[in-house]
Amino acid sequence: MELSQLSFVDSSGLGAILGRYKAVTQLGGRMLLVTPQPQVQRIFTLSGLFKIMDLAPNLDQALAMLAEG
Repeated sequence: MELSQLSFVDSSGLGAILGRYKAVTQLGGRMLLVTPQPQVQRIFTLSGLFKIMDLAPNLDQALAMLAEG
């Protein structure tokens, strides 16, 4: 999920992301968080989102991480 344009996230946004995560993982997929802005990354860290999803610094790195498995 590419997030460079996201400047704010609240509990509703976190819920939406977790909902997509659940749907993706139930289908056997993997979801990465890509390039969140610092204030959004802080909310993700505080919420524990990075305990279940990985962070990628850019789209190329995200694609490489997904290809590795």
